[in-house]
Amino acid sequence: DADADADADDADALAACRVFLKLRALAVWDDLVGRECDITLVGDREPCANARFAGVDARERAFAMEALRGALGTHARARVRCEDVVSLSMRRRDRESADEDETRTMTCDSDDERAR
Repeated sequence: DADADADADDADALAACRVFLKLRALAVWDDLVGRECDITLVGDREPCANARFAGVDARERAFAMEALRGALGTHARARVRCEDVVSLSMRRRDRESADEDETRTMTCDSDDERAR
């Protein structure tokens, strides 16, 4: 049946698209590991902490940070919930060829904020 074949093709295309997007997301997260970043939390107008980005959990719900420095002191390792983060401003790795102040900003919206 042609309709069944079309549905199977659509399912295969959707699965391939999901795999592609997941692999691309993993490559982005991997590239960010080890970069210094400034963290702005929900309710803050400017960054309130800085750290070295160490990764993200499998469901992309929490960031792993190293050498987190904030109002409560310095922590060797910390887990920061994505829903608490408004933005991460990532510093470039290559300081020699870039302006010291150049950063890349990544904004993270929680599922709750997207639903509004």
